[in-house]
Amino acid sequence: MQKNAAHTYAISSLLVLSLTGCAWIPSTPLVQGATSAQPVPGPTPVANGSIFQSAQPINYGYQPLFEDRRPRNIGDTLTIVLQENVSASKSSSANASRDGKN
Repeated sequence: MQKNAAHTYAISSLLVLSLTGCAWIPSTPLVQGATSAQPVPGPTPVANGSIFQSAQPINYGYQPLFEDRRPRNIGDTLTIVLQENVSASKSSSANASRDGKN
């Protein structure tokens, strides 16, 4: 009985030891420092005390009431639609003539 218990204890300790070896992996980054450049923040607009502020940081300036938001600033998303019309035919013609005037 004691031989069986010692054998079980040895196997379980090896199992726990092998699992703890797999659990710790050093996590060192491959690249040190910043990986992307952050944009430089623009100057903050000065509040001049009027009701209409022409430069608000929320919408980057004046936005009309009945107009959609168009991409005007750096970082705005553009959608480009390419439309191509192609027509082809599978025919050819050739004309040849000879005039033998001497």
